[in-house]
Amino acid sequence: MRTHQLQFSQVSAAALQWLQDKYTAVDQMDGERYRSFLAEDCQLQFGNNPIVQCNNEIIGGIQHFWDRIQGLDHSFLNVLGTDDHLSAEALIDYTRKDGRMVQIPCVTVIKRNAKPVWSKFLLILLLFFNSSRYCPGPFVSSILRFAFGVLSSATGGGVLEHLKIGCLRLS
Repeated sequence: MRTHQLQFSQVSAAALQWLQDKYTAVDQMDGERYRSFLAEDCQLQFGNNPIVQCNNEIIGGIQHFWDRIQGLDHSFLNVLGTDDHLSAEALIDYTRKDGRMVQIPCVTVIKRNAKPVWSKFLLILLLFFNSSRYCPGPFVSSILRFAFGVLSSATGGGVLEHLKIGCLRLS
């Protein structure tokens, strides 16, 4: 988990540290440590997959995923919102079992409860496979604008000016 590319953060130092600690557990593929960041009845939606309804199911699913990769490393670019309802933009470096590294942009929308642990979150991976280049179309742009718009209304505005949609070549 890296923050050397962090350009902007609206959350407190404590919330940013919580986020760093959570993603350190993810990048170390430590399921039990990761569990400490989840409410018992946490909900996770990964991309367009069905919502997973409890922390045991989330841990089981992520460990299943971790078994299929060699490693991963998050590098945060922007953290927007409030301490209890935030969005983190990151680049994730996935190392495949064959040693090849693939970098994928990601946005995670997180709602924390009072403990603070996650009560609900949505992970959006920007995966587009095209032989020539990756560029999100209007549909993806509208999804991201909606996600950031929800945060914008929760924080009194200003979030959309930090929305970036990039291009990535996967070949």
